[in-house]
Amino acid sequence: GGHYVTMSGGFDFEGAPAAYMFASTFRNCSNLTGPIPSGLLGAISGTTAAYMFASTFRNCSNLTGSIPSGLFGNISGTPTVEMFYFTFYGCSKLTGSIPSGLFGNISGAPAQHMFNATFYGCSNLTGSIPSGLFGAISGTPASSMFDRTFYGCSNLTGPIPSGLFGAISGTPAIYMFYSTFYNCSKLTGESALMPDGTTHLYEQFPTASATHCGQCYNGATLLNDYATIPAAWK
Repeated sequence: GGHYVTMSGGFDFEGAPAAYMFASTFRNCSNLTGPIPSGLLGAISGTTAAYMFASTFRNCSNLTGSIPSGLFGNISGTPTVEMFYFTFYGCSKLTGSIPSGLFGNISGAPAQHMFNATFYGCSNLTGSIPSGLFGAISGTPASSMFDRTFYGCSNLTGPIPSGLFGAISGTPAIYMFYSTFYNCSKLTGESALMPDGTTHLYEQFPTASATHCGQCYNGATLLNDYATIPAAWK
């Protein structure tokens, strides 16, 4: 009804996530104001579940403050499809740094759309991307796994941590890194590196085309190697 309200308290959940458990919970609640409460989603721990945080805060464009540390509990295990799909999409007034360990201790093979547009349009997030943010993923890429993950995060600063995307290798997947860092204009240092700290992501996937990684670094012009990044990635 046009009224502005603030969240407090939280859900008293414990144990492992279930599929869809927080999918679209606050989606399009554009008049919610104030910060996301610490502990809002309970003390979740255990193996990931499909769609568990898909679109949870999507288009909550008036939420402010920092993303609470431990918001998603202590999840672990192999990534699942769309687990953080569009989670903070359009949350343009969230501020502060992305908390270290926000996504728990995931490891294993990537899943389709697992971090698709997670921070899309979060233009007021600041600071560096935490090392190990996406856990220890490895194996063959999955479609749209990091499609537009940081799209429009124009106030993130510092270098991209080495090994941010884990030890992935193999055949490129459609949209796997499409527009991942689009307009991340304040990032510095080298473009994304593999865990060895020397091999660039684009060197790991030399056959990748614009269908796989188009506009990945578009606008990220402060990166040291921006001029030599292959056209398919820009």
